[in-house]
Parts: sequence; C-alpha cells; structure tokens
Amino acid sequence: SALGGSVGTNGTLKGEVIEITNWAQLKDFGRSEIEGKIVFLNRVMNPTFISTGNAYGNCVDQRHLGASRAAEFGAIGVIVRSMSLKYDKNPHTGSMTYLDSNSRIPAAAISTKDAHDLSLAIKDNEVVLWKEFNSNMPVSIEYNIQF
Repeated sequence: SALGGSVGTNGTLKGEVIEITNWAQLKDFGRSEIEGKIVFLNRVMNPTFISTGNAYGNCVDQRHLGASRAAEFGAIGVIVRSMSLKYDKNPHTGSMTYLDSNSRIPAAAISTKDAHDLSLAIKDNEVVLWKEFNSNMPVSIEYNIQF
C-alpha cells in the first residue's frame, strides 16, 4: 500500500531492488550502487522489547524518512517493511514525509511476510519490481526474479 503522504509513480515505476537493513548501508553502498534502483527498507521490529512501542519507535524512522534518505543516493522509489510484529500478509502503512532538499520518490509498504520473502529472493537473485500508484489508489507490486 502507498504510504500516506507519498507521491504517486506517474505511470509504472520499474527498477532493480536493493535491500537496506540499517542507515549505515546507504553510505556503504553509496550513490553508485543505489542510483536508479528501488530501495527496500527492511529493518525488522525487535520482538524482544517488552514494550511494543519501543520496538516500533526503534524502526519507524525508515517509513517516516526513508524515501528522502534513499533519494539522496539517487533511488527512484522505496518499499518499506510494515511496522508490525505480526507475521502476516497485511501491509501496514502510516504516514511519511519528505525533506524539502530531496527529490520526492514514491514510497509503499509491504507486509512482513512479503518483506521476508522479498529479502530471501534478493539474497539469491537479482529482483526487479514494478509498481504503480497515485494518491487515490493502492499500490500494485509484482516482483520478478531474474536468473
């Protein structure tokens, strides 16, 4: 599902996916590895925290500012793991925001189960995503594993 506040894709957006599990990886990969790709923000909520709020607060920044941070490195879009401890096929959205200094790229959430599956696919293959949405319709995401 498109994140609240996200720009639309202005047609179909297609790009190779690169997985990021922490902010340091953006710098580690650098612009040369991220430019023109869709960044998959996949930091998992920590289930060992006694307070669900602490687990949520520890990773919600990837949803809130992920598009702007990825855009700094030339990403064309972001896919964000849902902020949930449940392992299911229901994407949780919520709001996001853009920093004025960066390009505005589309941002969408996928379910925790789909995030898990996408992460496994990326580890063994090049994954290309297609997505299309505007502010009035849900995102449609398909991924194609290319060997």
